[in-house]
Amino acid sequence: KQWYQRRVRVILTGSILTNSTLSNTSRISAEYLQQDPETEAYFLVLAIPSVPGHMMQRHAIRSTWLNVSRWAALQDVEQRFRRIKVMFIFAKTSYVTVGFKKEMIEFNDMFMLEDLREGRLSLRYKVMWALKHSLNFNYDYFIKTDDDIFVNLPLMLQSLITSPSARLYTGTC
Repeated sequence: KQWYQRRVRVILTGSILTNSTLSNTSRISAEYLQQDPETEAYFLVLAIPSVPGHMMQRHAIRSTWLNVSRWAALQDVEQRFRRIKVMFIFAKTSYVTVGFKKEMIEFNDMFMLEDLREGRLSLRYKVMWALKHSLNFNYDYFIKTDDDIFVNLPLMLQSLITSPSARLYTGTC
């Protein structure tokens, strides 16, 4: 396989990351990362840390702002800009219901990190795992958000489509 280098642009939303995590993420985003050009191509890779008990939040995300077909403002956007990979990321916990297991089977967007215990400090490791796992995809933008954030997807896509392509880093802390 032929490998190539490309820059990864990182966008963070929400306000939970610590300064040390942000600086680590910033360093990662500025580096060149190796990717296989034959991997699945996406315009956005969305990392959304969550916990099993937040089923209602994940349902709200999937049925509102992540449901691209519902956004009239996106109807004129090229198909390649509407290709989005979603990763809901969980740490291992003993609080796993039958509903959560059914959700994992129904949707192909949930990732359980078996070596990580759910807790206050697990967020940074979920984000770092998402950045590393995102290398399995060919994408233009990596976005980390939270399961309690509403994203104005049409506005975000329009902003990304027209943004400069080199070293974009944005977010809140």
